[in-house]
Amino acid sequence: MVKLFFILFVISLMLGSCFSPQNMKKDDARGLYAVDSLVAAQIKLLTSQNAKIKKHVLVGEKIDSTQAEMDSNMWSNLFSPLNKLTINKPSVVDAYQEQILPDSSSNLTILRYELKEKDSKLNLKSFSIYYLGSLDNIKKITAFSNGEGYVYSSQYELVLIFDRVDSLAIITSFNIITSQKTLLKDSINWTIKTDVVY
Repeated sequence: MVKLFFILFVISLMLGSCFSPQNMKKDDARGLYAVDSLVAAQIKLLTSQNAKIKKHVLVGEKIDSTQAEMDSNMWSNLFSPLNKLTINKPSVVDAYQEQILPDSSSNLTILRYELKEKDSKLNLKSFSIYYLGSLDNIKKITAFSNGEGYVYSSQYELVLIFDRVDSLAIITSFNIITSQKTLLKDSINWTIKTDVVY
């Protein structure tokens, strides 16, 4: 039951990390991004497109596949954990270093935020936006995070892929690779692959 709860939490956290590229504007007053408003815009896009999700959860050698229809309330509930990963709070602005780099494996440009202090207590370690030409044409977002509790430690890698749907830049798929280690058991690794169907 604990394992299932944690997997469901990670799924909700992953879904909560959807962004709306065409509305991704830099907040010059704080230096980073107003992620909460971007999530609200993405919810509207996904709802207007009647988007559904197909999830494939791989834990060890067991695969569990599901498909679900979504409405705005369901998207909002799934997106709520995103606040734990936001990078635009005034209290964390100075904790991240901003870099603009060419992607060595493609013609994309990367806007990357990386935590300056490796031993920082902030869970979000890095956050990268891959775009073509301008931030209005985002192709991919990646995030690396870890966390610790009283009896466990965890880390995950999140990858979101964007494409054009009816001339709108919108999320089409995302993957998350997660590892959790408890004090009494070996590490538990799983992969969640999700496609958004329009």
